[in-house]
Amino acid sequence: MRCNFANLYTVRMSPSLPPLSLYIHIPWCVRKCPYCDFNSHNAPQALPQREYVAALLADLDRDLPLAQGRPLRSIFFGGGTPSLFAPENMARILDGVAARLAFAPGIEITMETNPGTVEHGDFKAYRRAGINRLSFGVQSFDDAALQRIGRIHDAAQAERAIKRAQDDGLDNLNLDLMYALPQQTIDGALADIERAMAFDTPHLSHYQLTLEPNTSFAANPPPLPDEDSAWDMQEACQTRIAAAGFGHYEVSAYARPGRESVHNLNYWHFGDYLGIGAGAHGKYTAPSPPAALSSGERKDAAPSPPTAVSSGERVGVRGALDLDLALGNERKAPPHPTLSPAASGEGEGFDVPRHGKPSPAASGEGEGFEVQRHGKISAAASGEGEGFCVRRRWKLRSPRGYLEHAQSERVIGGDDAVARAQLPFEFMLNGLRLTSGIPLVDFHATTGLDFDAIRLPMEEGVRRGWLVPDRERLQPTDAGQRFLNDLITLFLPDKRRAAL
Repeated sequence: MRCNFANLYTVRMSPSLPPLSLYIHIPWCVRKCPYCDFNSHNAPQALPQREYVAALLADLDRDLPLAQGRPLRSIFFGGGTPSLFAPENMARILDGVAARLAFAPGIEITMETNPGTVEHGDFKAYRRAGINRLSFGVQSFDDAALQRIGRIHDAAQAERAIKRAQDDGLDNLNLDLMYALPQQTIDGALADIERAMAFDTPHLSHYQLTLEPNTSFAANPPPLPDEDSAWDMQEACQTRIAAAGFGHYEVSAYARPGRESVHNLNYWHFGDYLGIGAGAHGKYTAPSPPAALSSGERKDAAPSPPTAVSSGERVGVRGALDLDLALGNERKAPPHPTLSPAASGEGEGFDVPRHGKPSPAASGEGEGFEVQRHGKISAAASGEGEGFCVRRRWKLRSPRGYLEHAQSERVIGGDDAVARAQLPFEFMLNGLRLTSGIPLVDFHATTGLDFDAIRLPMEEGVRRGWLVPDRERLQPTDAGQRFLNDLITLFLPDKRRAAL
């Protein structure tokens, strides 16, 4: 089936600032899991909680100009294990944020927690601090499976923690589950779903365990189910989850009607988010040329990963890009299924290796958009007209270095503009994860680019049966969801050039 997108939306919309969220990274955990490639560190005997809270608020002060007067629609505490911090320190953080930024009505405030250990305090106290949503890193309800993946809790502890949270009045819960665990069978994966369904929580994240570089599992791989078995597990579990009344709204996220993760939806809709804490990443929209930012521009910083998420429920299943989430999320496995080197679409000025981390992309000038890497603004790229640029900012990864430089601009690891040529790919990397897709007009509204920038790959996606032939919405078909890697790579800069 063909769909001609020529002359689509001849009346241009004005680019506008997207909604704003806040990600707060707590980098410590009781013990780092062998599959975890997030910025997490084994906790010292005495956590520097008060010092870190002060550092977070100083970090936020430095980023306040990036908010541009927008209220926060969501806050997410990720890690690491945020529940290692006492409720009174969570309250100090949230009180400090509220004194600096407006909260949107009904703001969602999520905290990750590991079940069944002594690290969490009274859930009622966390609720009084302002937490209104919890994400439990359960991963499995099978004790043998939990031991094989290095978790420090057992199934009984997880069940008690979930029930305790519900009894304490926190019913807005997400449960993280993984499948394709070492030696796992389809029956074992389905048994985990059954145990999760018994708690009647409104949200479930279900993603495949994959082996990430620089982890213990990568160095000493455990015996994992083969790809066909993993796919069979995914399909069987999806069927059971749907039968329980959950909508499959994103690659690895399921929710009861109206209970989708506000924080994650802001990522998928290419919204803005500030990131504070050791290793935290943010994505923000700035005037072009950008006003002088308090960070200055770091020349020695490494390029940041694609504009994806800095946290939120785990987001990976087989068939989706491995975004290498900018930092720890509520899931303790790799962020997404991987894009293999063979499918990476390596081309001029752009390389998407296993984690989708781009090397410096070819820059391009556009109206009012700054597109240079590492924040260097050339006259050609600075945008003499009206407009904005999409940028990323990230913080020092080392907790020690972060605390040491908390009161100076050195805490900022870098601040990059997203190359104009890369924006279509990054927009699709996020938006096409949603099973219902996103309005096509959002592409121009959040990137400032004309629809011609994506017209040819859209037509190719329709031709291959991966995109619904709709002139108003970008939506993957069932086949597009299964081959999401291939669909998204159509929007890589070199792929788009080849289609011209």
